[in-house]
Amino acid sequence: MNFKNKYIKTFSDVIKLAFKHNKILYWILFASFFSTFIEMLSMSLLSSLSGKKYIIFNTFLTSKGKEFVFFIIVVLFLIRFISLYFIETNIFYSSRMFHRFLATKVFKNILNQSINKTQSKPIGEFINMVGDESSKSSEILNSFLRSVSLFFIGFLYLVLIIYIDKIFIFFLLIFFLLNFFVIRNSMKNLLQLGSESSDLNRQTSSFIIDSLNSLRAIRTYGMNEIFIEDYDKLNKNFMTVNYKINKLSLFNKLFPLNSFYFFFALYILSYVILNIHTDVIVFTTLFLIVVRLITIVADLLQSGSILLSNLKQTNYLFNFIEKDEIMRGGLSINSIYKIELENLSFSHVFNKYIIQDFNYTFESGKSYAILGPSGTGKSTLLDLIMNFITPSLGSIKFNDLDVMLLDEKKLSNKIIYIGQDTVILNDTIRNNLFIDPKFKDISLNKFLEIVDFNNVLNDLSGGLDHELFYKGTNLSGGQKQRINILRGLLREPDVLIIDEGFSALDSLSRIDIFKKILNEYDNKIVIIVTHDEDILNYVDEKIYLNNNSKYKLDFK
Repeated sequence: MNFKNKYIKTFSDVIKLAFKHNKILYWILFASFFSTFIEMLSMSLLSSLSGKKYIIFNTFLTSKGKEFVFFIIVVLFLIRFISLYFIETNIFYSSRMFHRFLATKVFKNILNQSINKTQSKPIGEFINMVGDESSKSSEILNSFLRSVSLFFIGFLYLVLIIYIDKIFIFFLLIFFLLNFFVIRNSMKNLLQLGSESSDLNRQTSSFIIDSLNSLRAIRTYGMNEIFIEDYDKLNKNFMTVNYKINKLSLFNKLFPLNSFYFFFALYILSYVILNIHTDVIVFTTLFLIVVRLITIVADLLQSGSILLSNLKQTNYLFNFIEKDEIMRGGLSINSIYKIELENLSFSHVFNKYIIQDFNYTFESGKSYAILGPSGTGKSTLLDLIMNFITPSLGSIKFNDLDVMLLDEKKLSNKIIYIGQDTVILNDTIRNNLFIDPKFKDISLNKFLEIVDFNNVLNDLSGGLDHELFYKGTNLSGGQKQRINILRGLLREPDVLIIDEGFSALDSLSRIDIFKKILNEYDNKIVIIVTHDEDILNYVDEKIYLNNNSKYKLDFK
């Protein structure tokens, strides 16, 4: 698809999607046509006060006084004002709701796509799509709705100008041709600058997020000033591009009106030179009407400028939200009692397998340890079991049903992963534990005992309502990890996966908590990745992985 067709398709996709999900947009267009017609009608009556024939209701209006006609004009302008207020407020509301719809759609796709795909791109890219790029897409809708109205009323004003003075239309044609050739290149530049702005915005957002996540390392190595300078350079480039966009948009808006004054002066001069007599009121009315037309054209150009500068970002966003999702079945299972991995293989790069021809069955009522040196595929195997990534070859079955036949959301609720990295929200301990409202604290005391968390609560003001800082910086590593374990246990899954989830705890605490977990989940599937020999003594089966993608089993 060539450059032009690509952006035409993107524009078409934005408008179709917006109208599909918000039927009020049709009423907004109808109201816009009605409102512009009212303005046109009032201006035509105004232009006829000097003695010209009225475009409509000529017989009726010529029999009335000019005071009556003026009263009608005032009423029509009042209707125009009220309808325009309705239109503008609803355009703003509809575009904001479209922004909300797109942002939610993008966020949904981010959470539902393969974890590998998400982690392969800068985090700022996704932040921009949810925020700025969704907003830019809604501005395209905004520009379209205004452009339709402006185009319609501009056409009506051209008809009115022809009605008043047919000769002037030739001057107007030359005027528009000149504007077209002058502004055409700036429109092309706007599209290019919109692309640059999009890329720079992603880089800036990613840089901020990466800096916040690396704050300790930045402070440790004394790189504060370097990061500040790098950010300032990125931000300067971003602001410079946006300045150029605004400058071109302003030029597109101001050039038509200012060049019109020159052309109208030439038009009047031609009447003087040719010694043609005309009514001053007609000239004045014509001038006012054409000035109004030019402001309409200027607004139309500005809307077009905004649309073009935003199309690049919208094109990228729509490519993301319209990606085909893997079709999944809708079957659900009451509980997981068996997981079968059959001839399972996975590779990031063609023919270089991390996991190859792996066969194993996990059964409820048993605990399993996955062991092996770094890089042998332990985390990949867990990701496959949790359905975070799709096997390159082979199959995964839950209760003898292929994973592709099962409802992904319902399945994920039955498998809980407790990793080494702890996600702590800037909120209370209670809200960190019960992120999903459907989980109640009915069984909280039992699980508090399992992870020995009561002693932690006693040392914190407010207990469960104690406010945690960003990333839990007002907690120790062990306290954060206990929250992480507790969060997983409260969901009472059928499959509990622990990936070095006890690393921040002392040896006695690790053993004590793991024994209590095994006792509580004695009829479930428990899988753990650990190098702690003391914990390994309590598991039922051990699976050893090595660099040759082979494995061996060890039973107690």
